[in-house]
Amino acid sequence: MNTIDIIYPMLLYVGLLIFFGLVIISLFYNKNLIRFLNGIFTIAFWSVLAFFLFQISMELFTDNGSFKASENGRMHSKGHYSKGYNVPVKIDLYISPPKEELNYKKDSTNQSTSSITFSRFINPNDNFFKDNIPGNFNKQRLEAAGLTEKKLDSFFKNSSGIKITGNKLQIGFSFEKNQFLKTSTSSFTTEGYLNIKSSNWFFTLCQLIRSYIPFIITLLILYQLKSIFKLLKKEFNFSLELSKKIKFIGFLLVIGQLLTLTLSVIFSFYFKYAGFENTSQNNGIRLNINPSIEFDITLILVGLSLLLLSILLNKGHHIQQENDLTI
Repeated sequence: MNTIDIIYPMLLYVGLLIFFGLVIISLFYNKNLIRFLNGIFTIAFWSVLAFFLFQISMELFTDNGSFKASENGRMHSKGHYSKGYNVPVKIDLYISPPKEELNYKKDSTNQSTSSITFSRFINPNDNFFKDNIPGNFNKQRLEAAGLTEKKLDSFFKNSSGIKITGNKLQIGFSFEKNQFLKTSTSSFTTEGYLNIKSSNWFFTLCQLIRSYIPFIITLLILYQLKSIFKLLKKEFNFSLELSKKIKFIGFLLVIGQLLTLTLSVIFSFYFKYAGFENTSQNNGIRLNINPSIEFDITLILVGLSLLLLSILLNKGHHIQQENDLTI
């Protein structure tokens, strides 16, 4: 995951900080607090700008997104045209839980034998498939083996020829089982990013926009925040300039999420699935990677809240002007 992919969601907290910060400052006006916040956002702005310029320079002046930083090490950029760029994906991993297998041999004639394999999960809660429940095995299979449900269940309990297959997830440190933490989880669904290199110019263009638009939006928001607290450091009032800056931040958050949503939909038109070649699905592990729709409704709500706040500040400015004229 890119560093900016971690920074970008943090704008949610930045938006909340603006909203509640302005309320607190208006109630307990403190110039030291404003100076502190102005310093924080100034440092953040220049840090992100430096990182952004570093990323751009790695794109333009290196062949593979890396350069020799020391005698024994190299410095790498997160994305580069030679390697591809991140695309949002949903990752589904299913791990087959431990299962008992019984290979039952039956005399079909006096001279030959036939065998039938029965299986059931060790954890009864995992036995959601009919054919894996000893008491609900297909009657034709039971009859073909010459068994009853009760007799088969007895074999599972007492037979020494039971084979254990599947995987059991353990929680702990490396090579050590934790005695206090247990899990019965056998599947995972998570959101992530898949690095893809494309020969399609439009797909690559969308990837570039997806990679760099968070940088640009973050820089613009940090610059506005820096300017807001610089303005408040001089004088705290309901100015039109303050209202415009907060309105601009709100628009950036909303537009950024709508653009991110549009790009993720475009990506989904180009591929439906990603997987590994020459990998058997019979090893008890199934991995599915599909395109994901990237959208954060919380950032949209924060952006809309800031737009509403800018309207209130604008109204406050007009009321303040009317009061000044009255006086």
